[in-house]
Amino acid sequence: EAYGQTALNDAVAAIPKLVDESTSGRKAIVLITDGVDNASKLTTEQSVVTARKVEVPIFTVGFSTLPWEDRKRSKNLGFNMAVLQLFADETGGALFVVQDPDEMKEAVARISTELRHQYLIGYSPGVQNWDGSFRSIQLQARSGRYVVRTRKGYYANP
Repeated sequence: EAYGQTALNDAVAAIPKLVDESTSGRKAIVLITDGVDNASKLTTEQSVVTARKVEVPIFTVGFSTLPWEDRKRSKNLGFNMAVLQLFADETGGALFVVQDPDEMKEAVARISTELRHQYLIGYSPGVQNWDGSFRSIQLQARSGRYVVRTRKGYYANP
């Protein structure tokens, strides 16, 4: 049973402090929550800006009380899950909505599989204007066979 306060936006904004840049290998953040934020000092937008600056995908696992059939039919995730979807989308991660321990195991297994089956693609911008602004990028596969998940962009810092 849930109780207490959650500072979700503040936690996401703290991600740069959690990622050890000196450690080699693949990195990811797995955020497990119901998506409710009732104690943050930062807004969702401020936390997204901070999360974008770290080149680590955020995989969000959101607890939902909706039965599976209702979740499958509903295109509307609700506000809490939409915020988790935003964190995942902006950083190249994914959202997994779960209701019970079996679904949690499945979500963790899928995250593990996704991390093992990723490719790294480099990008060099043509314009060398390092003004610190956010630059959107989009990557599409030629055929519709592949799912491409990337960060939504980068900050133009030297």
